[in-house]
Amino acid sequence: MTFPTPPLLSWSALILSTSPVIMANVSKMEFPILRLPILAIFNVFSMMNPFEIINFSTSSSKCRKIVKFYFRPGCKYELQLHIMNGTAISFLGARNIWEYEFTSEEKEDNILKHHESNGTKVEKLMKYSANIAESLFNLLKRLDDLMNFKNIEFFLFEMGRYPLQNDLIIQEIKNFKKPIEHFEIFSDEDAGNDIIDMLNHVNGIKSLDLTASFNKDFELSCPPNLSWLYIHDSKWINLTKLLELNSSEIQIRDHELTDMDLCAFFQSWISSESHSKLEKIEIHSVERETFENISQTLPHEEDDYSVVLKVNRLKTREVQLESFYIKRNDGTWATIYLVQNRRPDGLTLGMLVG
Repeated sequence: MTFPTPPLLSWSALILSTSPVIMANVSKMEFPILRLPILAIFNVFSMMNPFEIINFSTSSSKCRKIVKFYFRPGCKYELQLHIMNGTAISFLGARNIWEYEFTSEEKEDNILKHHESNGTKVEKLMKYSANIAESLFNLLKRLDDLMNFKNIEFFLFEMGRYPLQNDLIIQEIKNFKKPIEHFEIFSDEDAGNDIIDMLNHVNGIKSLDLTASFNKDFELSCPPNLSWLYIHDSKWINLTKLLELNSSEIQIRDHELTDMDLCAFFQSWISSESHSKLEKIEIHSVERETFENISQTLPHEEDDYSVVLKVNRLKTREVQLESFYIKRNDGTWATIYLVQNRRPDGLTLGMLVG
């Protein structure tokens, strides 16, 4: 059985064609799934992919209620959202990815694509839209109503992809009100105010990646319980702002911090004045003289072979050059190290606690 083509951007247009096999008239199927006990139906669902389950839910109001009941404890797939070249909603399984990708090419509408990436099978359903950003969030909200998402596991937002619709996108992000665990934001323009606005309204961020331009007045208020922070353009960071960054792990690049700033930062850690929960920090693009100046300024002990091994285990692509110990006033030790990596900026200065 086939379905008539619904109006553009309607819910049915986005959902009905999620599988090459349309499971529409369930009552006429050879396998009478609706006559099974609910646990048996759920067992059938466990063998279906999300496209098939979503398609099943469109067959009748009863099917939709069963699917919503199945997902009542929360969505069983990891949800990812991408606004970039390839704007999409993705469901991640153990070895599979199922993805709705939006396209401005009408000829690609409802085309199902398959490929494999690093051993993961990807099934992608193309959906045409004249307004991709709006269609993306319309679909997201309807899927959330059906599948009860606990959070967005990963959200990549390239702010230059649909610049005229950034206000719409930001408002939708604020209105969605589900935690975003890993949030990556890209912008070639100064987007400081918009980023602060989003961060003030999004809960549950554990990992924050900022590859964006900021002016010197930008001040980042880190989300609570942040475990990983990466800042690509860090020219706006001075010593005061560095001391205010609050994350278990911090990486900064393209900075203008002086050797005195870095010495003051490590001294602040030694005296327990800041970064009590810091586990690791890396400052990229440093000179060897910076490491030497820090080692001559801070009270420390030379490393031993076990420290060299510990630092070398951080990343296999890095080569540890030098390192030494520092001790906090509560007895906690940390290793300050210098590594050579494969990036053009060369040397990285880091501190590993414990």
